[in-house]
Amino acid sequence: MKTAGLQADAQGVEPTALVSWWRRRDERGSTLLEFALVATLLMTLLLGIVVFGILLGKRQVLTQATAEGARAAVPYQYTPADTSNLKAAARNQVNKSLESVNRICDDGRTTCTFVVYSCAGTTSTPPTGSGDCFEVSVTLDVKSGADPLAPTATPLSVFMPATMSSKFTATLANPT
Repeated sequence: MKTAGLQADAQGVEPTALVSWWRRRDERGSTLLEFALVATLLMTLLLGIVVFGILLGKRQVLTQATAEGARAAVPYQYTPADTSNLKAAARNQVNKSLESVNRICDDGRTTCTFVVYSCAGTTSTPPTGSGDCFEVSVTLDVKSGADPLAPTATPLSVFMPATMSSKFTATLANPT
């Protein structure tokens, strides 16, 4: 009794060609499967880069908004008992700066705080009217609401932060 390899050999086909044909037949579809796995990983990576880029841009807007808000208050006159004009000027500037991300202070998704304190102490130290600091803090909710800052319908949203915050302190120039 002859083996399959010998029969093929008798018919003029080499045994290695027959084995190669069977191996190719067993591996049909493996290229498609490999492509699907690699494409999934590459698309996830690409999506991650896009979402990270969006968040990085929004973070830059947030940082710029806090800095501009603090600087906007610097030229205003104030007294230790009345710092409302400083806070109003800073709030207006922060709101203008946050327009590009469709947010304003205290809209339910954005928290803004404005504190005047003596630079020699901490934020709980009352202002002295001379050498005071003005601190602006802004916190944005990244995921919630009808208008999130980045796409949240992706598997990568579990890696996104829930909030982004920024703080900037400026020294007040014109006490009275």
